[in-house]
Amino acid sequence: MVTTTIAETTLTVTLTAEHTVQVNQLVADGRYASVSEAVQHLVDQALDDDWIAGRYSAEVMAELQQGMAEAERGEFVPPEVTKAFFEDWRRTG
Repeated sequence: MVTTTIAETTLTVTLTAEHTVQVNQLVADGRYASVSEAVQHLVDQALDDDWIAGRYSAEVMAELQQGMAEAERGEFVPPEVTKAFFEDWRRTG
């Protein structure tokens, strides 16, 4: 069995005043236990977004972003329509 350990390192980052307020608010709201946890999560999210964007066409990314914006506004597509879209997308690329 192979065990891999990822060591934590310290990196000093300068945030804008606005970002500092926003990150501190995330911690104050209880979404994260610490500033470090919040920043780590936000970096992970940005890396995930970059990974996804690098694997899908601009057209698919635009549709996904539109869908996310609609969901944030409370506009949802029925599950059967979403399922049909992705089934068609898998077939046609």
